[in-house]
Amino acid sequence: MGGKFDINEKLFSWIISMAFLVCLYFLLSVYRQNRELEKYRDNSIEQIKIEKEKVIKANYDYIDSLKSEINSYQISINKANTTIDSLSKVKSKVKYIYIEKIKEIQGFNANSLTNYWKDELSN
Repeated sequence: MGGKFDINEKLFSWIISMAFLVCLYFLLSVYRQNRELEKYRDNSIEQIKIEKEKVIKANYDYIDSLKSEINSYQISINKANTTIDSLSKVKSKVKYIYIEKIKEIQGFNANSLTNYWKDELSN
C-alpha cells in the first residue's frame, strides 16, 4: 500500500504543480497583455491630447481672425456713422439754401431766369 500511495501522491503533486504552472503562465500572459494595452492606451491618450490641442489652437486663431474682422467692420461703421452725422448737419443747411434759391428763382421772369442759369453754368 505504501507504494501506491506514493505514486498517487507523486501524480497528484505533479498535476497540482502543472496546474499551478499553467495558471502562472496565464496570469503572466494576462499581465503582459494588460501592460501592452496600458501602453497603447497611454499613447492613444497622448495622441488625442495633441490633436485636441491643435484643434483648440486653430479655433483660437480663427476667433482672433474674426475679432480682427469685427474691428475692421467697426472702423467702417464708425466712419459711415461719422459721415451720416456730418451729412445730417449739412442737410438742414442745404434745404435752407435750396428753399431760398427756389424763392429767388420763382421771382424771375424768362430773361432773368436765362441769365441766372447762364451765370450758374459758367461758374
